[in-house]
Amino acid sequence: MLRIHFSADDLGRVRLAGAPDPLWEAVLSLHQWQHRGPDPDLVGWQRRARRAVRSSGQMVVITKLLALVPPHGYTPDFLTPTGCSTLEQGLDAVLRTPRRRVRGDLTALAEGVRLPVWVRDLAEGGSRQLAAVVAALRRYHDLVVGPHLADLGPPVVADARAVPRHEADDALDGLAPGVQWRAPVLQAPYPCDQDLYLRGRGLLLVPSHFCRRTPVTLADPELDPVLVYPTLVTRREPSPGLVALVGRTRARVMQVLTTSRSTGEIGRLLDLSGASASEHTTVLRNAGLVASTRRGNTVRHVLTSKGHLLVSTA
Repeated sequence: MLRIHFSADDLGRVRLAGAPDPLWEAVLSLHQWQHRGPDPDLVGWQRRARRAVRSSGQMVVITKLLALVPPHGYTPDFLTPTGCSTLEQGLDAVLRTPRRRVRGDLTALAEGVRLPVWVRDLAEGGSRQLAAVVAALRRYHDLVVGPHLADLGPPVVADARAVPRHEADDALDGLAPGVQWRAPVLQAPYPCDQDLYLRGRGLLLVPSHFCRRTPVTLADPELDPVLVYPTLVTRREPSPGLVALVGRTRARVMQVLTTSRSTGEIGRLLDLSGASASEHTTVLRNAGLVASTRRGNTVRHVLTSKGHLLVSTA
């Protein structure tokens, strides 16, 4: 279980990334690359990715990166610097990682996997090896991740924005399946038992197409706090019949409400303001298509049986 401990100051310093982080997507997609049975939403991506690598003759790139990114467990924190909205910013941050940090991260990695000689050289401060890792990350992203993001979600274009204090509870509650906000602690399923104390630093929330099932954070609690969470919204366009009945935006709201979601979560997933998300759910509730339940300061919404029937048949 992951437990993230907030102070009052932290709740005023929650930030939401407007799009997935390129390096987090690269690293998390490497996990999916190694799974024989990936998430059903990623089967098509895995097939296209493997075909792209084979046709380009770049398997050496994958081999180099897989030495640093095992299928499960610890991945070096320096591969995913916090707060980089573009690939180039992220790669530059990796290249500028202090040698002491690289050594510490790779020492932690070596506790779980056997490292090849070149990684041991990297741990000793090899600048050429670090540059080679950066080049491999760029090539992998350009070949395997970037070309296929349009099939998975919106492009990486937006910078992080601050979440107003009065919306923080709504943003944290129902962030992803299994995540529970019980102020002042955010709890999430996690492969290991970990506590993260924010200590006034706030928290950056980053959506991810390749993060599946459970959120993920950095292992080192002294680094800038970040929580990467899975986006599970289908990219399928609403049916023309549903759009004709309720309008395109309300049709998309109905699609995401096949699972219970808070008002803030609807706004975040569909790029709507909180007021707009609330307005659409009110109209749908008045039509008997959505049921809403208040829990503390948060209102959660889900399709009624009538709403489910309309989404599946219209």
